[in-house]
Amino acid sequence: MGVEPRLQRFKFLLIDFDRAVLANPYDDRGMDVAAAEPKEIASLYHRFDNWLLAFDRPRMDRTFGALGKG
Repeated sequence: MGVEPRLQRFKFLLIDFDRAVLANPYDDRGMDVAAAEPKEIASLYHRFDNWLLAFDRPRMDRTFGALGKG
């Protein structure tokens, strides 16, 4: 996507303390998301389903698909 300026020397995290969700954007292509409660990620999983990459998709489907839409 050519996002400028790039923060190559820095690492930053986006944190929602109320929901205990952490996002680690690694470049202009995506991010990793972690949460204290699986339901928080399940909500994101269903909401942004069409944004998810095929990488590790079967495991994501097994883990978060069964939790239902949040």
